[in-house]
Amino acid sequence: MFALRCPPSLFALSALFVLLGGCSVNGSYPDATEPDAAKLRFVADTSNATLDYFDAAHCDGQTTGILNNLLLGDTARRVGMSVPAPKDAKGYLEVKLKPGEQIHLRTNMNTGYAVCGKGFNLTPEANAEYEVRFKADSKYCMTQLQRLQRIDGKDVRTPIPLVKNDFPACAGRNPLFPKTYPDTPHRLELMNRVIDKSLVVTVKTDPAKEKVENYSPEKLDTLISERKAKLGFDLPADYWTLYRENLKTFGDD
Repeated sequence: MFALRCPPSLFALSALFVLLGGCSVNGSYPDATEPDAAKLRFVADTSNATLDYFDAAHCDGQTTGILNNLLLGDTARRVGMSVPAPKDAKGYLEVKLKPGEQIHLRTNMNTGYAVCGKGFNLTPEANAEYEVRFKADSKYCMTQLQRLQRIDGKDVRTPIPLVKNDFPACAGRNPLFPKTYPDTPHRLELMNRVIDKSLVVTVKTDPAKEKVENYSPEKLDTLISERKAKLGFDLPADYWTLYRENLKTFGDD
């Protein structure tokens, strides 16, 4: 899942300074203590990278540490995961998560002139292992979630689609989780009025010139076949069902 890099906001800079001035480079999040706790590795290939944790009791977030900072050594958080970190990992940390309850995780980076990150929901499974890979280039940052498994003596990484839904546990608690309102015909009409007045003529869509690609069942089959060929390994049927739904939603949008 990609996100555009943006100039740093006051909130992002303040969060970074708070972290740098904190008592521990290991962050404020304590590992889950359940015997069947899930394990998650955060791998960051960008500077000043953090992974923040949110649940119903911590809607303002907890930190797990900082990676690739010039002034601080990387956190040494490790939880004994069965699948080792990628050989090319620039920095990584590991935490334990309480299984069976939905949480919200957020990647973030700060280069001094730009910030970038991605929030997503996750319900960890008991005894499962996950890996979040965080990369960046001059224009984008990318957050990737994978399930880790040891199968027949081999390390297997299975991509998991990032789901960014509302987080009901924290809805309305702060600006990160604002209260959402359902769309109604009247609300949509008011929104469109604001948008129409704010757009200059040159950026408005001309229906006569708009090219709409039809995501027919045949087109979806072709895209999925191309994706399978590029991956080179099998994924569960549920993955491809969700992938098809996401493609159709993208095409409709």
